[in-house]
Amino acid sequence: MPAAKWRGRLRREDGNPFSLPTNHITCLYRDGDGTVWVGTSNGGVAYCSVYGLDFSVTALPRHEDASCFWEPGDGSLWIGLDGKGIVQLSADGRVATTIDNTNSALTSNSVIEACRNADGSFYLATYGGGIVRFDGGRLSRPRWGMLPSVRYPHKMAYDAHGNLWIGSVKAGLTRIDASGRATVYTYSNSGLNTNTVTDVASDRSGRVFVATGTGLAYISDSGGRQRVVAASADTSATSLGRMPITAIAVDGRRMLWVGTAGGLRVYALGGGARPAFRLLSALGPSAGVGVVRAIAEDKSGNMWVTTDRGVLQVTVRAEGGGYRFGCHPYSFGAGGVRPSFAKYSLYCTRGGDIIAGTFGRIVRIDPRSARPWNAARMVTVTGVAVNGQSVRRGGGAIPVLDSGDDLSISVSSFDYMHSADISYLYRLDGDSAWSMAEGNVISLAGMEPGAHVLEITTGTGDGAPPVTRVDIAVRRPVMWSAVFWLLVSFAAVACGYALHVRRKPRRAHAVEAAQPSFGGARGADAEFVARATRIVEEHLGDFEFSVEDFSRLMLVSRSSLYKKLTALTGQSPLEFIRKIRLRRGRELLAGRGLTIAEVAYSVGLSPKQFSKFFKEEYGVLPSRINGDGTEK
Repeated sequence: MPAAKWRGRLRREDGNPFSLPTNHITCLYRDGDGTVWVGTSNGGVAYCSVYGLDFSVTALPRHEDASCFWEPGDGSLWIGLDGKGIVQLSADGRVATTIDNTNSALTSNSVIEACRNADGSFYLATYGGGIVRFDGGRLSRPRWGMLPSVRYPHKMAYDAHGNLWIGSVKAGLTRIDASGRATVYTYSNSGLNTNTVTDVASDRSGRVFVATGTGLAYISDSGGRQRVVAASADTSATSLGRMPITAIAVDGRRMLWVGTAGGLRVYALGGGARPAFRLLSALGPSAGVGVVRAIAEDKSGNMWVTTDRGVLQVTVRAEGGGYRFGCHPYSFGAGGVRPSFAKYSLYCTRGGDIIAGTFGRIVRIDPRSARPWNAARMVTVTGVAVNGQSVRRGGGAIPVLDSGDDLSISVSSFDYMHSADISYLYRLDGDSAWSMAEGNVISLAGMEPGAHVLEITTGTGDGAPPVTRVDIAVRRPVMWSAVFWLLVSFAAVACGYALHVRRKPRRAHAVEAAQPSFGGARGADAEFVARATRIVEEHLGDFEFSVEDFSRLMLVSRSSLYKKLTALTGQSPLEFIRKIRLRRGRELLAGRGLTIAEVAYSVGLSPKQFSKFFKEEYGVLPSRINGDGTEK
């Protein structure tokens, strides 16, 4: 075995399924990927990684999301909890102090953000309790700390002039100057498109950027006057000025990292009072990026991102006058179980560690131990099932299918140490969009008769992964035979005569059956429609929610979703999504005091799209709807 700079002890531990199966070792082997294979006398083969990411998990004394972190400089780490106050960890990781509104001046137990002040103290944002000042463990309230515009704060950042900018959950943006005077910016008096601010960040020169649920804005500082300006005048749903943003960060290269429900976008920032935003990369589900929850830069200039799928390291390399971005996911916990990370809860410590908050725990990562792994491996088909039954493949080929068969294909890249982190993508017959497999199984149903080519690749890593191609043949069913159609013809004549005799009742029944509705399904079918409706409603604000996303969350193939929804509701998946968006939009128009533009963006449509589809659906423009929901 080649020499390795690794020391460790592997042994059998009773009750731990991830330890050695037995302590009777017969042989060892280390492969080129740094995986150590352990042969045993009577327990089979085990494996572990030489190059594992160095991380630790610390349980907190109070079970709640760890929302934010700050370091006073004495070696301790303070943690704000979303509902149960504050916890202090000493330099050796032990719990030293717990604070809440019963034993301190803390105004709310939901501590969701910490911002360092020039004098070494911190301002803490508390939900419902405004802003409090933290200084050496002592808490006090600034005189402006309970203003209505900062009572429900979200994120904070300082600009180059020492002004503190506070984004609110529902009251827009507030600037607090050095004298404590407050200036409030909302969608009615500034470039904000909504009063819901999701994140605030500043670059090293003190320029401030503001993320909202409806686009990005920045603080223009020219002529001695500060204004809030939308990042783009483009009103399309996917423009930087309109897209729903979950988190932002500005790195040391003057790149703006924008997290959304559909992935991560990276922009080069221009200088000056009106910065230009040049898109460098868009990293989405095909790169292993899910719904972005927080973004942070480590001491080496690489970025760390928490998503609904786990933790992702994004490496940045200068290449050919530009940059190359590599996505490398990491799992934590036994067997690759990913904890659910809290929003905005990601922090780079003074010592260079990355800390991510979860429910009742924090995960501390040493970025220096991160060894980006190569997911760009050839994918191999390891199993085939037709209609739920495993089949043998003669010569490695997929057996000929009948039209209507359900096909399941199991695949692997044989990277055992990262099996929980690898995403598999596939497309059929050169489709422009790649779909993501559920785990390592690709499910196909309802393929048309003929010859098809299935392409499979991996969706994470650095570089262009190879593509595996699989030929699939689907034969026509027996109904295509001449004899069958002859029988159908005789049956049609007989049925035609019967319909002639009982024309009116039969026609009325046919019209009734041709108009399925949301409520027409029963039993398992009703549950399917209800689940589909719930999934769409949960993604109404996501402009990039696609039929591919819909089918993935429904755990069926795109073709299967189309067939079943069409049969149960009479609507294609796209029509189904649109109908729910419009139905919710009409509800919001009634009695909410929202503009048509605000309603449109809240249901994932541009104002132009919303008005067009609304009139097609209801026969009137949105402007004709009264506050009580009736038409003018």
